[in-house]
Amino acid sequence: MGRRGSATLAAVLAALVLPIPVFAYILPPEFLARKMAAKRRAMKLTRLTVNLSCSADGQTAEKVLRLKVPGMVRLEGGGRLLVCRNNVCFERDSAATRKAAPWKKWLFRFVSERPDAQSYVRWLKHLGVDMKRNTLSRLGGRIAVVLGAKNWERDRPQFWLDKDLFLPLRLMLREGKSLVELTWTDWGSRTGGDWFPGRIEVSIDGKLVESCRTTSVDARTRVPESLFDIEK
Repeated sequence: MGRRGSATLAAVLAALVLPIPVFAYILPPEFLARKMAAKRRAMKLTRLTVNLSCSADGQTAEKVLRLKVPGMVRLEGGGRLLVCRNNVCFERDSAATRKAAPWKKWLFRFVSERPDAQSYVRWLKHLGVDMKRNTLSRLGGRIAVVLGAKNWERDRPQFWLDKDLFLPLRLMLREGKSLVELTWTDWGSRTGGDWFPGRIEVSIDGKLVESCRTTSVDARTRVPESLFDIEK
């Protein structure tokens, strides 16, 4: 085979092994938001009780998460309590009660608020996600639509959405000088199904600070609103 034939064969082989996302069409952000809202709406969830096994700083703690639509969150365990309501979060430990870091309200917002496409778009724009900038990538074996950045732009605010499941995979946002990364993976597991991710991780400036594995999910148990009151 001559040089020209070898070059042609090499080009064909290179095209065959390129990742599928390179050639895929990326749907408009507004359409993706509508699909994500429709996905959550079809579940008809109004409450969840989730048991988590979390690791941070070399320590493991069992935590209980209670969610109630719209926007009520209570996470307790490991000597800490986080309560979110009306888009504000407070946390309490043995020393004091204080307003939580702003990024913490995003940990469970996509599963605790009413599913609404316009709200999703508004939230992302508020976080500085450039809705006109997008690409496709992979996370945890899933193809993801990336809104707000290209593959090489790791320091820009961005939101990753599972291309086929229309469930959130990653949110990267700026908080002060730090880059906070929240990931929700293992959707569709036997434990959480599409109701709740099988794993949640938090990284700050590239360092993993907490990883939680879902051990059980319950949508039947009553979750009273009084659980979401906290003394300030």
